[in-house]
Amino acid sequence: MGTVLYLPHQNTSPVELFNKWLPENRSALELLCRKYVPDMPLHVAFIFLGENGGNRTLTWDTDKICVSNEFLVEALITLTLDEEMLPELLRTLKDIAGSDELKLSLNNKGKHSASKTDAVLERIEETPGTFRIEITDPCRPLVFAVKLGGLIEFDPEVTVKVDRKGISELVAGRTSAGELVRTGMIEFSGDAGLFFQAALIFLADD
Repeated sequence: MGTVLYLPHQNTSPVELFNKWLPENRSALELLCRKYVPDMPLHVAFIFLGENGGNRTLTWDTDKICVSNEFLVEALITLTLDEEMLPELLRTLKDIAGSDELKLSLNNKGKHSASKTDAVLERIEETPGTFRIEITDPCRPLVFAVKLGGLIEFDPEVTVKVDRKGISELVAGRTSAGELVRTGMIEFSGDAGLFFQAALIFLADD
């Protein structure tokens, strides 16, 4: 019997996300980590800009998930966004998932998935850089920054614009990430070398 991960409601605040939603879904999140990153410690930092924002650091130590309000200067991945953008980010995650809940289970594919994830995380460590991500949509724009590896920096070296329709096509399996780049539905400006390094990690077709 699997475990269900309930995705947070789009109106969840940063405080509610870590103080209420995460504890309620801790067992499901730990199951997810055991499946995909069973042997690799993982530090992910979140920076919310705004009056009710603040900093959070989520740590997976191969056994349990811990959350701290302390500012972690160095993390594998750092997500920075204005707290007003959080509802749209959560809504977008639900669009991608296609449901309000995810059913999780450990199966024979776990080891293969874990080895693939470990390879991605190792490549992230080797590709430090700051990316501004813009999901373009006249009704539902979404902007946030992602820092890969190394020390946190707020000035993006690469700006990536992604058409929301392209994301929908990708999730539905009607196109590939490479095709989105080729057709201009994913555009970038800034450090071309860094963009293509990251593209090799995240946009490579299976």
